[in-house]
Amino acid sequence: MTLDSILPILVVYKQNLRNSISLNALSTHLDKTGIRIDLFVYDNSPALSELASFKFKQFDVTYIHDPLNSGVSKAYNSGARFGSTKNKEWIMLLDQDTGFPDDFMIKYQEASIKNPEIKLFCPILTTQFGQIMSPCVYRHKQGQWVKQLNKGVYSLYSFSPVNSGMMINLKAFNKVGGYNESVRLDFADFQFIERFKNSFKMFCLIDLVCHQEFSGFEKNIVTLKNRFVLFCEGARNCDRRVFSDNIWYLFAVLRRLIGLTLKTKKISFIPIFISVYLLKK
Repeated sequence: MTLDSILPILVVYKQNLRNSISLNALSTHLDKTGIRIDLFVYDNSPALSELASFKFKQFDVTYIHDPLNSGVSKAYNSGARFGSTKNKEWIMLLDQDTGFPDDFMIKYQEASIKNPEIKLFCPILTTQFGQIMSPCVYRHKQGQWVKQLNKGVYSLYSFSPVNSGMMINLKAFNKVGGYNESVRLDFADFQFIERFKNSFKMFCLIDLVCHQEFSGFEKNIVTLKNRFVLFCEGARNCDRRVFSDNIWYLFAVLRRLIGLTLKTKKISFIPIFISVYLLKK
């Protein structure tokens, strides 16, 4: 695998591209190698980025502005379609909140060479306080964090990676139908893994630790309410393969509702649950 066979897909929201942690890490690595690659940027912000036409010396940037904020699923699918037109072999999913070491691309290359049969690679992803949030155990439509994981090949029926940092073989991505675009944010990665593992059962956890600002520690009530809207919307729009899925998605939303109500001591999340999850068609 060569660097120019990978298409990084960066999804941003209300952020100047200059301040993207993952973009800066990738830029630093490319500076050292002298290699120039394609970069697909999908901007869900209301306003066009001031850097929409900015020329990065390390990247040939394709910039898509979506003021409707259609979400990460549409962004990743759009990037994958673009990657197919450029004959890319891999796509790498990036977001604005994840910090990568400068040498992170080397780790992906090394892992792909050692495991040529694997179609999905990911790093260990920790929160700002050090807990491992990805890969996690995904059971009854809820992610459960693990205390320790080592690099190696694992079953997707045992662990589920989350979006940020996943490198996916593009042919495999297209074979499973990509992301569910009705799920804009929450549950998007788990929905994709449920599709993916039906055809490709294993993934490789590479020797790399990255850090993400986990939104679960948010305290601002307005932000929490907005995120709960997306959570309810995502759960409602997820594919249901068996009847029990309806029960587990309901339990997942109720658990989040109770947790937010106890955390904030406010009942303002209950109308959101009713209007967005129970009544919205």
